[in-house]
Amino acid sequence: MMENAMKQRAQRIITGLATVGASLALAQPAQAQALVSNIPGAVVLERILVKVNGGLVTQSDLERVQINALRARGTPPQTDAELQRVIEEITPDLIVNAVEELLLVQRGRDLGYSLSDEDFQEILDDIKETNNMNDEQLVAALQADEGMTLPELRVVMERQRLVSATTQVEVLARISITDIEAREYYDTHLEEFTNPATVTLREILIAVPAEGG
Repeated sequence: MMENAMKQRAQRIITGLATVGASLALAQPAQAQALVSNIPGAVVLERILVKVNGGLVTQSDLERVQINALRARGTPPQTDAELQRVIEEITPDLIVNAVEELLLVQRGRDLGYSLSDEDFQEILDDIKETNNMNDEQLVAALQADEGMTLPELRVVMERQRLVSATTQVEVLARISITDIEAREYYDTHLEEFTNPATVTLREILIAVPAEGG
């Protein structure tokens, strides 16, 4: 089930839904972090919105989920004003969700989950088979539809795996704890679940033929 969800996510990336360009101009300045650039001597600055236990939610992360959320709404905003209104409406929840996902990813890594080379290759093979693509076409489709490279796709897929696996573990843990607590409560409040023993006497009438009849 988890693998299917990951493949469906990858499939949605490849289908290339209409791209909606959107970005959020934050009122307060965000911290910037220097990132490595392929151009010698160049420095790329990435705006950091949230930092949790060493993990980051960046401006690019936010813009990516904003675009996905706009796509999910179906009909795209028709004016810049409408786009800005929708962005302001959905962004707070998106940031909360991004932080929750970041915590799940960190928890997943602590639990030892990862995406192996074999697992990622299986996902790629499935995408290529479903869309009748070769390696070059897959790379081109990723770049054209999402502006993503294969390494970036792998990061997305690994995050999906960590989130799914960690969520399943936590759900099972809650169920187990709930069962234990329920049993303990039952054992310590047995009288609440036990009705006093009762005996009900029913009168049974039997028709007896009259003597001599």
